[in-house]
Amino acid sequence: MKYLFAILISLLSVTSISSAIRNYPMGCLDEQPTCLSSGMVPHSNHGLGFISGFNQNASSVILSQLGISYQSLLDLPVTSEMFCSAVHDQNTQLGTCTVFALASAIESLLSGRNISRSELYLRVKTKGRSSLNSEGCCLREYIPLLHEGVLPWENFASYDALVSYLKLRKESNLRLIYSQDYRETIEDLKDHCQKRAILIPSDFHPRWTEEDYQARVDDGTPIAARAFCWINPFYWGVRAISDTPSHSFDKIVTKTRHKMEQMPYLKERFNMISLNVSWVGLKTIKAIISHKIPVVVSFAVFKAPHLPKNMWAELFSAGKDLIDLPPENAQPLPMSHAVCLCGYDNRIQTKSGKGAFRLKNSWSEEWGDQGYTWVSYEYFLQHTKSAYAITIK
Repeated sequence: MKYLFAILISLLSVTSISSAIRNYPMGCLDEQPTCLSSGMVPHSNHGLGFISGFNQNASSVILSQLGISYQSLLDLPVTSEMFCSAVHDQNTQLGTCTVFALASAIESLLSGRNISRSELYLRVKTKGRSSLNSEGCCLREYIPLLHEGVLPWENFASYDALVSYLKLRKESNLRLIYSQDYRETIEDLKDHCQKRAILIPSDFHPRWTEEDYQARVDDGTPIAARAFCWINPFYWGVRAISDTPSHSFDKIVTKTRHKMEQMPYLKERFNMISLNVSWVGLKTIKAIISHKIPVVVSFAVFKAPHLPKNMWAELFSAGKDLIDLPPENAQPLPMSHAVCLCGYDNRIQTKSGKGAFRLKNSWSEEWGDQGYTWVSYEYFLQHTKSAYAITIK
């Protein structure tokens, strides 16, 4: 009997150690929520949430955009949950939580059809504001990309192949590229896969047409002296901030632009409707979810003094199935974490009251309840950085 007890203690120790050393990758950069009624940016509570105060007009506008009657707020079900695709594991510190959260929402709308996370993430890193070599991006950067469409998972290199490629770039200390060409990067990724015998689809060349266009590119000005400027719908450039005329820092070149509509995307296009959760209120969010419309949320995540990583890591331990308000001495981590809300239940008991949203994470099925957990309404209200309802156009 004593040997059996010793074995059980040993297994618990191994579980504890593996949980402590496992990665808890995040990677969602902050963005300011836009006020719907006035176009102003509301102040946040220490950067960790929206200003309080339900705005009936804002709620009505949002529900109207989503085709939901405002009267539905009066008769909401006690609980609601929608279909979700399989749980995946981002399993890297490259800051890919945003694409996993959005892919979960899109796959729910597509009844489980899998889309390529690697193509969507590569596109946001080569066409958005953030560098291909930097970690993370904000949810807002995906808005124009989802208007273009999404690629089926089988038509692009795998997520593991992309992770391998980005890690190599990072380890090689390659120069930051603020306007990396999308097609050039795909060719580079293909070359990377072939050299390392990584399996890729046989039809890996996207179908596109080309045209030449003029664009400004940076010529080496220090990063601290630059600001992003919009060049055209397909290109982000950088411009120096200085009293010196800008032409002394920039140069004009001719580049090749690819027309994205020639890509083999699915026919569906998607909208991201911005939600100021404190203005539209809990009932509006619940009404959206009850109509089977997924909501992607960026949460502040806190580090508790007794944990090596963050509070959400506790959900790798047995018996933990709820994210609730952090202790007073907990500190927010630099990056937030994006997840997909796929349900709610007003009956869930929390230390801040009753009610919680069901969320799908991207830390494997070992986390929480097979990759899912509950987050209390109060945590949602106080510590949401940004939120979007995802719909088919």
